[in-house]
Amino acid sequence: MAMLIFLILLGVALFIALVAWALGVFVHRSLHDDMGLVARWLVGLLVVQFILGMSANLFQTIPDDMPWRVFHEVGPIILHALNGLVIVVLAVWLRILAGRQDRYVGPVALGGTAVAIAFVCGVIFVNLGQNDIYSFAMALGFIVALLEFAYVGFRSMKH
Repeated sequence: MAMLIFLILLGVALFIALVAWALGVFVHRSLHDDMGLVARWLVGLLVVQFILGMSANLFQTIPDDMPWRVFHEVGPIILHALNGLVIVVLAVWLRILAGRQDRYVGPVALGGTAVAIAFVCGVIFVNLGQNDIYSFAMALGFIVALLEFAYVGFRSMKH
């Protein structure tokens, strides 16, 4: 059993590393390390995240016993989780860019923190019984991240 858990965790870690690498290549080559463009992509992905989250809330049920099984079926929850992972990786990448360029460090850090809080609360929400406080924390994280990344994305268009 311990070996199975180790293999699952290893697989998840490798998947996250692969997603991070692919997004890094995408940001570097396609978005040319443009902070504003990355922030605007994040705004778009956050809008998609909201739609997927509402769809999951309305049209999919998380089982009380073994809630992790919800990730074994294609539906809005798995898409919501995968999109959330992409958002986390891009938020980290944007924070790296902000540090390198010494621009918008505060708003990017606040937006990234909000994304991390929403992501962690989402994991807790699914696995510990769908407590409304975690749903509320996800919503707050979403709105703070949306506002901060929109500020960076659209403010940077002026420069």
